[in-house]
Amino acid sequence: MRTRAMVLLAVWGALGPWSAARAAGPYQLGEVVVSGEAPADEPVRANDRTAAVTVIRVDDHARQLATVPQLLEQSVGLTVRRFGGLGSFATASIRGSSAQQVAVLVDGVPVNGASSGVVNLSNLPVGGVERIEVYRGVAPVRLHASAIGGVINIVTRRAEAGPAADAAVTYGSYGTVDARANGAWAGDRFGLVVGGGYLASDGDFPFEDDNGTPLNPSDDETTTRKNNDFEQWNALVKGSWTPGGRVRLDLSNDHFRKDEGVPGISSNQSERARLRTRRNLLTGRAEIGDLAGGATRLEVGAFRRDQRTEFSDPDGEIGVGRQDNRTDEWSWGVDAFLETTVGEHHEPGLVLAYREERARTEDDLSDPPGEGDVQLRRTVQAGAQDRVYLWNDRFVADLQVLYDHLAHAFDTAGGIGASAGSPDDGGYWTVKGGIAVELGRGLRLRANAGRYNRFPIFSELFGDRGTVLGNPGLAPEKGVNADLGVSWDGRLPGVTGAHLEATAFGSWTDDLILFVQTSQRTIRAENLSSARVRGLEARWAGTLWRRLSVAGNYTFQATEDTSDIPYYAGNQLPGRPEHEVFNRAELSAGPVRVFHEFRWIGGNYLDRANYREVSARSLHNLGVTVAAGPRVSVTVEAKNLTDNQISDVLGFPLPGRSYFATVRVQL
Repeated sequence: MRTRAMVLLAVWGALGPWSAARAAGPYQLGEVVVSGEAPADEPVRANDRTAAVTVIRVDDHARQLATVPQLLEQSVGLTVRRFGGLGSFATASIRGSSAQQVAVLVDGVPVNGASSGVVNLSNLPVGGVERIEVYRGVAPVRLHASAIGGVINIVTRRAEAGPAADAAVTYGSYGTVDARANGAWAGDRFGLVVGGGYLASDGDFPFEDDNGTPLNPSDDETTTRKNNDFEQWNALVKGSWTPGGRVRLDLSNDHFRKDEGVPGISSNQSERARLRTRRNLLTGRAEIGDLAGGATRLEVGAFRRDQRTEFSDPDGEIGVGRQDNRTDEWSWGVDAFLETTVGEHHEPGLVLAYREERARTEDDLSDPPGEGDVQLRRTVQAGAQDRVYLWNDRFVADLQVLYDHLAHAFDTAGGIGASAGSPDDGGYWTVKGGIAVELGRGLRLRANAGRYNRFPIFSELFGDRGTVLGNPGLAPEKGVNADLGVSWDGRLPGVTGAHLEATAFGSWTDDLILFVQTSQRTIRAENLSSARVRGLEARWAGTLWRRLSVAGNYTFQATEDTSDIPYYAGNQLPGRPEHEVFNRAELSAGPVRVFHEFRWIGGNYLDRANYREVSARSLHNLGVTVAAGPRVSVTVEAKNLTDNQISDVLGFPLPGRSYFATVRVQL
């Protein structure tokens, strides 16, 4: 708490005098902005018109407490599963996919580690972030991501002309402190962005504990979440150099640290288990435009990512036995993307990429103790695309092909989980395509289809030095997804910026990887399952009478486990509710904005056997923002206003009603 208090006082002290000076100016509310996903399928680039993409701009949410999981759960077709409150482990499912089937990138650099395969969304801070791109299904070949579910690309800020800065500080329930600041400057040739943040919470919220006996309500009680505190920091430094009108060079370094308690399940909370994470991402990128008479553009990039996680469980409260281990992951890679124009109708492109990933786990309590095995994966990628423009660019067709060649190596240092060998090297194809048609009067049609792969992670292939046996013979998961959508933008009586959209989608996945128990102490990954998902997405947005702005979405997904395992076959996939609704309404009146967020989640199951069912639930957030000057705002909000006692994952409760206040200053 001492660190949190110092951060809060420092930011408040910096904002206070500046806020007072600005308060004397006139109130300028400015244009009403809907906080949420972009009202239309805003192309990330002008030629990404065929993709089903949602763009979430972080500045639209800077007046409130905002985290990556909170922003993503407002997006259509995407479900966030949280293992607790603020700062807890969180994953994303897109159109019924598993978390492993979603590729997560930062500035186009993959964050999914080969060691675990699943990205903790809570470890992706918003400090220094400009926008989040969510590709549902087909993603551009320039991202060279073979992902069955889709792609989440987090894009950091770039320096624009002139100086700019903003800062926000939040304080709220359970000792929560959030402080974020960003500064940018750009001259004729050089630019600099500095951003970062600090987020911490005690996490000691009350919840209803069934003591592990859901069928016996007599022993239920209200208790407090223990060992659920965390502190995290991140800092981004990004420089740019434009030596000429055609060339731009960017170099950035993003550093992240987190120290958190691991509380365990609700009926058996831990007291001392801790997890520490440290990550550093160094990226460089060169963009060269106007080549070959202005018809060709080249991007070349390189990155290095280092991550260490340290898990300590001295009393054996989490999992089996006492643990004190460290996992180191290193990865680096280079890529190049060339795009040109041929004639009046073709826009071909080529991408080449190389990535190398290594991981090693050290367990001081293992027998024998010491360093574990080094696991290595090398990936070579080559891809091509061709976009075709017809009918005065009203029709766009996009065909993409991506080839992945994987090679593995494994140091056999012994231990119960040691693999008998390394996987066979192999190559895998991803083929995807889409069309977009402008039908006139604001009406558009879009369709996409693709075939993808999800490659096994290191723990599935090689095992570990504990209970997981390696299976080097695993095949990648294979999937097909497709969608067909129609959208309309225009004006209605009393409504400006109207947007309506409906999309039907489906996905079919084979060779799903499951862990199967092989003895009393060991498990092994096998290709045993398959799944089918069909659904519908709807979106709407508009501003009524220039005062009331509304934006929302609805997702229906029918999921089915189509495996041959009798007690799973025909079941609904866990954590994928059939119905989800999100809507945000914001009323503007002079310097005051009142907003209400509503989220309704249909009933679903917490386990694959469909034994533990959770009922449908509705969540309400209510808040008010007051402009204390042209560049200063104060927001007070209540989350989960009706104090619903809920959970996304079996045994991991979410917070009830909580309150937060945020002060934001823009320079």
